[in-house]
Amino acid sequence: MSVFCFRALLVGASLLSACRHAERRDVGAMRDDFGAAVSINAAPQRIVSLNPTTTEVHFAIGAGSRLVGRSMYDAFPRSALVVPNLGAALRPNVEAIIGAKPDLVVLYASQDNRAAADRLRQAGIATVALRIDSIAQFERDTRLLGRLTGDSARANTVVDSVRATLDRVRAATQSLARPSV
Repeated sequence: MSVFCFRALLVGASLLSACRHAERRDVGAMRDDFGAAVSINAAPQRIVSLNPTTTEVHFAIGAGSRLVGRSMYDAFPRSALVVPNLGAALRPNVEAIIGAKPDLVVLYASQDNRAAADRLRQAGIATVALRIDSIAQFERDTRLLGRLTGDSARANTVVDSVRATLDRVRAATQSLARPSV
């Protein structure tokens, strides 16, 4: 009986290990804006977003309820205000972030945040640094956040909606004079 139990445990452990590897999120050969590889083991359930844009994106793609921390500047949508304020977005308090027990941290990719990103990664926390300063970066990073959180379809819908709105504005203003400065 003990040999049977040992074999059953061995098979069970092998299956759990295989499942754990299968859970690994494939986000392609993506790198964040610091050049770090982007990968996580499963859809994060506890996210800290220290960038107003990425906080808003999380709510737009349906992952806002998973936020456990934000910066003092993340105030939109209004429901973001119920998420705990962890302080500054640049040179954030790493101890406060770790205290929130996140399984994903999203930072603004500023040189001021490089040390914090390194410390969070050393602490074993998946960390992504993004610089969303253009429409192209918004589209890329919204899709990336969608893949990371398991909300790809909603992320694509958000990107398509923003693109359609911009196209409507361009079409409506196409014939207007373009003043130069």
